[in-house]
Amino acid sequence: MEHLRENLGAINIHLTPADMLELDTASSKIIIHGGRMNEMQMQVVDK
Repeated sequence: MEHLRENLGAINIHLTPADMLELDTASSKIIIHGGRMNEMQMQVVDK
Protein backbone atom coordinates (compact mmCIF):
# COMPACT_ATOMS: atom_id res chain seq x y z
CA MET A 1 0.00 0.00 0.00
CA GLU A 2 2.85 2.38 0.75
CA HIS A 3 4.24 2.03 -2.78
CA LEU A 4 0.77 2.50 -4.24
CA ARG A 5 0.33 5.75 -2.30
CA GLU A 6 3.76 6.90 -3.40
CA ASN A 7 3.00 6.11 -7.05
CA LEU A 8 -0.39 7.81 -6.91
CA GLY A 9 1.39 10.98 -5.79
CA ALA A 10 2.73 11.25 -9.34
CA ILE A 11 -0.66 12.47 -10.56
CA ASN A 12 0.04 15.74 -8.74
CA ILE A 13 3.24 16.42 -10.70
CA HIS A 14 2.92 19.02 -13.43
CA LEU A 15 5.78 19.28 -15.91
CA THR A 16 6.33 22.46 -17.88
CA PRO A 17 7.47 22.43 -21.51
CA ALA A 18 10.94 23.39 -20.21
CA ASP A 19 10.87 20.36 -17.87
CA MET A 20 9.92 18.09 -20.77
CA LEU A 21 12.71 19.53 -22.94
CA GLU A 22 15.23 18.92 -20.16
CA LEU A 23 14.03 15.32 -19.75
CA ASP A 24 14.09 14.71 -23.52
CA THR A 25 17.60 16.15 -23.81
CA ALA A 26 18.93 14.07 -20.91
CA SER A 27 17.28 10.84 -22.03
CA SER A 28 18.51 11.22 -25.61
CA LYS A 29 22.08 10.86 -24.27
CA ILE A 30 21.40 7.43 -22.76
CA ILE A 31 22.84 4.56 -24.77
CA ILE A 32 20.79 1.38 -24.46
CA HIS A 33 22.59 -1.94 -24.79
CA GLY A 34 20.87 -5.27 -25.30
CA GLY A 35 17.26 -6.30 -25.34
CA ARG A 36 14.56 -5.81 -22.77
CA MET A 37 14.51 -9.49 -21.77
CA ASN A 38 16.66 -12.53 -22.38
CA GLU A 39 15.76 -15.11 -25.05
CA MET A 40 13.96 -17.47 -22.66
CA GLN A 41 11.77 -14.67 -21.28
CA MET A 42 10.93 -13.44 -24.78
CA GLN A 43 9.68 -16.93 -25.71
CA VAL A 44 7.12 -16.68 -22.91
CA VAL A 45 6.11 -13.14 -23.86
CA ASP A 46 5.77 -13.91 -27.57
CA LYS A 47 3.13 -16.63 -26.94
